[in-house]
Amino acid sequence: MGLRGLRPRVTLLIVAVVVVCVGIAFAAVYAGTASELSKRSHQDLRAEVRSVDIMPTILRAMGIAPTRPMDGTAYELPTLKRGRH
Repeated sequence: MGLRGLRPRVTLLIVAVVVVCVGIAFAAVYAGTASELSKRSHQDLRAEVRSVDIMPTILRAMGIAPTRPMDGTAYELPTLKRGRH
């Protein structure tokens, strides 16, 4: 079986063009989707880390003055009263 006629050759050419076009479209959509998901996940992680900023409280509890401004707020930690058991 060979490609002796014009019809099988044209059919094969059309199939090849369609496969290449679908492959290019898939690659473009995949790259765009991966980029968008990566950007969103990094934004979500940064938001989560900012919402739980305990470093000011830890530094205050240890008596260390911060060297740079921080997003979080330092809270007083509960302490045990001496003499009570």
